[in-house]
Amino acid sequence: MRVYLRPNGPYLAFLLAGLVAAGCGVSQILDASELMMRVLGGVVMVSGATLLVLFGYPVVASTVLRVPVLAIENGQVRLPLMGLVLDSAEITWIVESHRTAGSRQSPILLIRVTDPAAVISRIRPWLRNETQRNLQLYGAPLVLQGESLDLPLDEIAAGLRAYLAARRSAA
Repeated sequence: MRVYLRPNGPYLAFLLAGLVAAGCGVSQILDASELMMRVLGGVVMVSGATLLVLFGYPVVASTVLRVPVLAIENGQVRLPLMGLVLDSAEITWIVESHRTAGSRQSPILLIRVTDPAAVISRIRPWLRNETQRNLQLYGAPLVLQGESLDLPLDEIAAGLRAYLAARRSAA
């Protein structure tokens, strides 16, 4: 099973905001006559570029380069965008849940692990704060948001549960 990122509206809005901010920053740097306004333009440009990189990298990697968000293959659960490979013994629980985002709820999939600190230390450095926050909020460091994946969460959860059952019965 391979699961890919499917950017949704809010995700694309962040990309657009980053693009607009970077463009405005460049424009401010080129047009401003005062040093302070050029510095402000630089800050806006760097902020926009940071948004573009943080939100653009996963989109390009998963949709263009076909790097999956999650893959179950060769006896492992891989989360390549996070730089993480999990053995079945590390996964303790898979649960579908919902989180509240303002006035609406969105589906999420929680992957609980035996040693959260060890798993968090193996994740790409720029994602560690998010996974630590996930652990505090949901009790699981690995949280997949259903709105931005190309397969339904119940299908992903069923695939993970079947993988875990097969690995544990073989052991």
